[in-house]
Amino acid sequence: MSLDDQQILCTTWLSQASSDRATALILVPESGGQPKSFVETRGSERTGQISPDGRWVVYASTESGDWEIYVTTFPGAAGKWQVSRGGGTEPHWRGDGKELYFIGESGMLMAATVSTEGSFSSGTPAPLFQLHGRPHVSSTDQYTYDVTKDGQRFLVNRFVKTDRPTPLTIVLNATASGNTIGAAR
Repeated sequence: MSLDDQQILCTTWLSQASSDRATALILVPESGGQPKSFVETRGSERTGQISPDGRWVVYASTESGDWEIYVTTFPGAAGKWQVSRGGGTEPHWRGDGKELYFIGESGMLMAATVSTEGSFSSGTPAPLFQLHGRPHVSSTDQYTYDVTKDGQRFLVNRFVKTDRPTPLTIVLNATASGNTIGAAR
């Protein structure tokens, strides 16, 4: 949501999707009306977030051939700065806008310091810790982690493999009254 609460930045699936461009970032007016494209590249874009000061947007794109993290200006996408090196998805701003987090190569959570004084610049991304996140289960499953505003704690949707999985029980020919005619286990 923009700082003035007038626009919502969203990821949308393209109906005429090619193999190279399946998703895009759009701005949806809060009051209704036609959504408009925000960033257009030859790749897919997703998981855009407006910076805390409302002047920048971070997003993931495949325009280079691999998922990478980029920043552009807001509300008009003028200029583009690549933050990740060697892959990146799921970008998040720290609450003060001075750091970006993203998932890098092999599931490593990365952090890059940023400066937004005048123009945009970012430092070399540094690894924080290995995420053991669960795989995405649907196309709407965009984030596997979140971060507190101060950047000190992370909430991770983690995959935990149990030693003894619970057996699956299938009930056949069940009735609403609870009488089971046949069951398989």
